[in-house]
Amino acid sequence: MWSVVVFGASFVGLIALFLLKSLEVARGKQTPLSSLRRAGDPMLCRFRASCRSSLANLTAHGSRLFSAGFAAGFERLEKFFLGAVHAVTARLNRYLRAKRMRARGNGAVSPHLRNVLNFKEAQMHTDAKDADAR
Repeated sequence: MWSVVVFGASFVGLIALFLLKSLEVARGKQTPLSSLRRAGDPMLCRFRASCRSSLANLTAHGSRLFSAGFAAGFERLEKFFLGAVHAVTARLNRYLRAKRMRARGNGAVSPHLRNVLNFKEAQMHTDAKDADAR
């Protein structure tokens, strides 16, 4: 019910405003709107100036917050990306190691490593014989 009353009062006020303004413009008559504008225009100008300065301050503060938030978000994205790359490379490393072990034939030693081991064993036997001879 109150919404109908408020709408009706607003509608009547709007019609009165248009009628007074058309009378003022068409005939150049003084209406209550003239005195209202004389008092209200400076207040509206001050209000508009204060809103502009507040909006400028808010915009500057908001842009600083946005840039800080953007930097933090970029750091989180970077950490996520590096973690994902690490996980993929670790998994790839495990896969390749397992594939290499299967290719060698279940614990078979590579020919190079076998040569190194044979050389070391021969050297150890030579050192042991030299130690016994002393």
